[in-house]
Amino acid sequence: MHILFVDESGTPPSPNNPKNKYFVIGGAIIPEDQWHTVRDALMGMKVRRKLRGELKWRYFAPGNDDDTNPMRKLSQSERDSIREEIYRMITSHKAVRSIACVASVEAAFA
Repeated sequence: MHILFVDESGTPPSPNNPKNKYFVIGGAIIPEDQWHTVRDALMGMKVRRKLRGELKWRYFAPGNDDDTNPMRKLSQSERDSIREEIYRMITSHKAVRSIACVASVEAAFA
């Protein structure tokens, strides 16, 4: 069995009011016998780097200092280092798969 973690970027647009041209959804497929290892690595990194809360992808953007961003006081270099560490966690397990879909809002409602 596999576990699928899925997240979207923002809110799907309305066909009557598409303010964004694209909608993105992505996920990670992790074999059930490996998800604890991946989770433990992620939690260990968060503890080691003193990060609390959810790590949303937009928090890695330059200048993102939202109150909810646990990385708001970090330099861009430090944020990039965290992102690279997350990539290594995912890619170090050959059985873990990532999936993504970028949909054109115009095409989706045509």
